[in-house]
Amino acid sequence: MLHSCLIKTPGSLQGQHSLLTRKEVALRFKISPGTLAVWDCKGRYDLRPIKLEGRVYYRKDELIRFFLNSDDMTLLDIPLLTRNEAAEYLDTSCGTLAVWDSVKRHDLRPIKVGSCVRYSFLYLKQFLNQQMEEYYVLKAAA
Repeated sequence: MLHSCLIKTPGSLQGQHSLLTRKEVALRFKISPGTLAVWDCKGRYDLRPIKLEGRVYYRKDELIRFFLNSDDMTLLDIPLLTRNEAAEYLDTSCGTLAVWDSVKRHDLRPIKVGSCVRYSFLYLKQFLNQQMEEYYVLKAAA
């Protein structure tokens, strides 16, 4: 079933949550704007795009619910890392991250964007802090 986009006028959007352009969404999730366009056209995901004066917008709160399953509105402002970038930040390999995700060894909260996996920089930083705390607690106990 094809997804039909909502057509709105500027006045009807006043008072609504902040809107992001297709390009802004693509940059934040590190996917191409063309991919988003195809998803909208084919109705692959229910992103609920809004057409306004020839441009396509997405509501920030809808994107968070769809991609992150969270009500934390700040998450879209935090950089998302590819698996390669996350592995480099954690000083491990991509394969190790893939295994951790599949066996749920650590709660890195990977975000599935289409067929790609992204990691929130915030969650990776929290993970490293937790690992360091556990290390120092064990070291002090020894």
